[in-house]
Amino acid sequence: MDVKAETLELVKKIKEKQEYIDYLNYRSILERHEELLCQVEEFRRKNFEIQVSHQYGAYNAYENLISLKQDYKELLSEPKVKMFLDAELKLSKLMASVYDTITEEIEFDTHFLE
Repeated sequence: MDVKAETLELVKKIKEKQEYIDYLNYRSILERHEELLCQVEEFRRKNFEIQVSHQYGAYNAYENLISLKQDYKELLSEPKVKMFLDAELKLSKLMASVYDTITEEIEFDTHFLE
């Protein structure tokens, strides 16, 4: 079996994981509420931008995250949103674990990123 086929096998296994199934289910629920989905997408984009800016030396990232969460406090208290974001976080952790394992096992030097 070649690497592409093996990768597709891994993808198939990930798609069978509860983290992925939950993510899709909660995403589907949000998609039925267009305005709510737009607000969540805006929050996610801003959250991502703050996290990336921190990696590039922005020293006020923590304060910006606190402010962002305060600005979106009402949205983040919505049960559908909370469940989606929790599911997204669990899937992200699963994917990070996969990436970390691959990187460690092939001894791919990423120390320059630290």
